[in-house]
Amino acid sequence: WKNSIANFLKDRKELIELIEDDSINLFDPLPYARDYNFFREIILLANHNSYHLGQLLQLKRVLA
Repeated sequence: WKNSIANFLKDRKELIELIEDDSINLFDPLPYARDYNFFREIILLANHNSYHLGQLLQLKRVLA
């Protein structure tokens, strides 16, 4: 359980660091996918992470 939470928080911290990196223009096209940009990917990750956060909270209730 603690490992899962630690990994989730580590990934979240890395995402925040990416967002706060002034050297990255979030709206520039990605080099490997010209139709997409960092902002789109960040939104997808935020949605994905919110789903997994819900799973972790549900699991915590079941185990408590």
